[in-house]
Amino acid sequence: MATAQKRQYPFRLATTSFIYPAGYASNVRQLASLVDEIELLFFEHRHLPPKSEIVELADLAEEHCITYNVHLPMDVDMAGGTAEIRRRSIDAVARAIDLVTPLHPTTHTLHLTFNGSDPSTQAVHRWQDLALASVSGLLELCGRPARSISIETLDYDPRWFKPVVEGLDLAVCVDVGHVILYGFDLEQVFALYADRTTMLHLHGVANGKDHLALSQLDPFHRGIVAAFLQAFQGSASIEVFSRDRLDASLDNLPNLMNP
Repeated sequence: MATAQKRQYPFRLATTSFIYPAGYASNVRQLASLVDEIELLFFEHRHLPPKSEIVELADLAEEHCITYNVHLPMDVDMAGGTAEIRRRSIDAVARAIDLVTPLHPTTHTLHLTFNGSDPSTQAVHRWQDLALASVSGLLELCGRPARSISIETLDYDPRWFKPVVEGLDLAVCVDVGHVILYGFDLEQVFALYADRTTMLHLHGVANGKDHLALSQLDPFHRGIVAAFLQAFQGSASIEVFSRDRLDASLDNLPNLMNP
C-alpha cells in the first residue's frame, strides 16, 4: 500500500471516488487518510447519490479534514443537439450542483463536448456560441460564481473553449492525460490557462490509453507537469480507477515533484 501524502504539497492532492467498486461514502472512508480531497464522479445525471449520502459525505469531510471536487454528469450535451436537449442538459447539471451544495466543492468540473464531425471555423464558432449561451444559463439557474465551474480539456483543441471561459470568467480543468493522448501541446495549454486553472487531472498515458498510473507518464511530459505543480495551489486529482494504479501513482508522485 502507498504512503499517505496528505498536506505534503502546495496543491490539494486528490483522487477519484471510484477507486473501489463501492459507493461514494465507502470510497471516502478508505481513501481519506491518503489524500486531501476526493473527486466525486457523477457519470450519469439520472444516477446521482441520494441526499442522505450527501449528508454522510459532509460528515466524513469534517471527520477526516478533507475537501471535495465534483465532476458533473457527463451524459449531457450543453453545446450541441436541439434547444430542448440543451435545456434538459442545463437543468440536469444545475440539479447536480444544487445537490452537492452542502459539500462546498472546490470546483465543479464540466464537460463541453464537441460531437460534430465538422471542425471548420464556422462549426466551431457555432459550438462556441451554444456553449456560451448554455453555461450562461447554467450560472443564472444555479446562482454559483463563474469561477466555481471548471471546463475540462477533452478530445478537441483546448483553444476552442477560450472564448467561452474568457467571456464568462470560468475556471479551467487541465486533464493532462487528455491533452497528451490527443496530441496537443501540454506546455502551451498550461500557459494559455495559467491564471484560470484550478483543477488538474493527472494520469499516465501509454499505447493509446490514458487513466494509467503516473509512472506511465513519459519523461518529457513529467518535466512539464512537475514545473507547473511547483507553484500550483488548486486541486490535482490522480484520476485513476483502481487501488493498484492509485498506489503506483502515489509512490511515483514524490519522484515527479523532486526529479
